[in-house]
Amino acid sequence: MAGVYCATDASRGIWEAPANVVLSGISDVTERLNDDEQGAMNQQGINAIRYFNHRGFVVWGARTLKNDDNWRYIPVRRLFNSAERDIKQTMQSVVFEPNNAITWMKFKGQTYNWLRQLWLNGGLRGTQEDQAFKVLLGVGESMSEADIRAGKMIIRISLAVLIPAEFIELNLTFDTRTGTPAKLNRGNI
Repeated sequence: MAGVYCATDASRGIWEAPANVVLSGISDVTERLNDDEQGAMNQQGINAIRYFNHRGFVVWGARTLKNDDNWRYIPVRRLFNSAERDIKQTMQSVVFEPNNAITWMKFKGQTYNWLRQLWLNGGLRGTQEDQAFKVLLGVGESMSEADIRAGKMIIRISLAVLIPAEFIELNLTFDTRTGTPAKLNRGNI
């Protein structure tokens, strides 16, 4: 399955489900799942490998064990993990900068460019940018004056991963005194 994930990432993108992939080199098995058995497994978040005539063995599912509409599918979880990692790396370019509007503009611009490219590559839903993602960083947008005095720089990112304009929010709080991520919050809008 790790190979299927890697191949899917390379050929279609991390936002695509590592499912409906034909596997080769599998010996035939005597027990094969039917649709009812598969349905019961889906409810439990179990991804099966099924046999279909004229196709062979196929990875049939891309669910997590999370019973939550936003976090139910593997590509959603992996896309958010990737976004978090890449945005934290982007933060390194402003880590020793003052926590002010110029730094926020620079970091917001870099994050915006990364998310725009993700959207253009098909990783986010929506026919227009404002349906696919939002980036908020600044006083009154993502943080207060008290946050700034406490050494916090907070960026709020909203991504439409499943349906256009239905966002899942990712809030990253950085400690500007140490240059490290202080807190991560994932939620729904």
